[in-house]
Amino acid sequence: MALLGDTYLDLVDVYQREPTKMGMVPFINMLSYATPMLQDAIVNQCNRGTYNLTSLLTKLPTGAWGRYYKGNKPSKTNRVQVTDSVGFYESMSVVDTRILDDSPNGAKLRQDEAMGHMEHMSQQMATSIIYSNAEADPDQFMGLAPRFNDFNTAQGDQIINAGGAGSATTSIWLVSWGDLQTSLLYPANTTAGLSRKDHGEQQMTDPDGDTYFAKKESFRWHMGMSVRDWRYVVRIVNVPVAGLKDGTFDIYKFLSSAYYHHEGRWKKMGNTYLYCNSEVRQAMDDQAINRGAGDNFIRLKPGKDIQGKEVETYRGFPIQEVPSLLNTETAIT
Repeated sequence: MALLGDTYLDLVDVYQREPTKMGMVPFINMLSYATPMLQDAIVNQCNRGTYNLTSLLTKLPTGAWGRYYKGNKPSKTNRVQVTDSVGFYESMSVVDTRILDDSPNGAKLRQDEAMGHMEHMSQQMATSIIYSNAEADPDQFMGLAPRFNDFNTAQGDQIINAGGAGSATTSIWLVSWGDLQTSLLYPANTTAGLSRKDHGEQQMTDPDGDTYFAKKESFRWHMGMSVRDWRYVVRIVNVPVAGLKDGTFDIYKFLSSAYYHHEGRWKKMGNTYLYCNSEVRQAMDDQAINRGAGDNFIRLKPGKDIQGKEVETYRGFPIQEVPSLLNTETAIT
């Protein structure tokens, strides 16, 4: 049985927001973190209502050198259709109206709770873009990692093995967002991103069957993903976390390989970003320092302005630090 304080806002939560003469104390969300993928990605409406159908070119037509009085055989492209599903994630806030009446600022108390729910939703979606797996859980959509986790598939050439083993590895991603590359999805007749609905005061029933009244809000986020051209995604997988920390992992060797596996290095289509977590980011900084005359590293360079702030780049691709990229990925073979 769940504890009441783990599900509903109670007076302990109110007192933790200790009132002052100016009202409630300022609310600082210590769990808030950056979600750059949500900011970078483009979002498209599904073309089949609640799912998206994409036709992928898998084979080009053929041709032949000709001469007079010699015919030519017809040929055609080959295509496969890929269906991408969309899921939705929900959260609910229920606050007893008596708590709101008894608090110094009921409206702000309720807004603080809503901000917490929205932060949770944002973190969940940032994680889902990478790790969500519709095959493991049909309620989810298919994220990036399940699409690029097998060296023997058609997109296996886009997976670079960094040599780590066990369950203490991470990944680095080079992703192009665009209509013809990778995009997020939302169903027709819904809205892109987080939606918030105030249900007002509702009659609720406690575990004993007795009724009370509470203010209720719901939060919902529809999301799916389409990878139309996997050549614009590269995953450096099996990056050893221990090697990042002790400096024995040559990160620029694998970044260079990712660059030359990415179609966007010469076909500038979509918006391309390099995604990594803080351990990878620090290792990039450490190894980019010029420690000798023979140093030939491709150093990180500032100068890319993204949403009003300067971001360092690797070979022109902005580097974005993503907290949701785990250090506990199990190595793939």
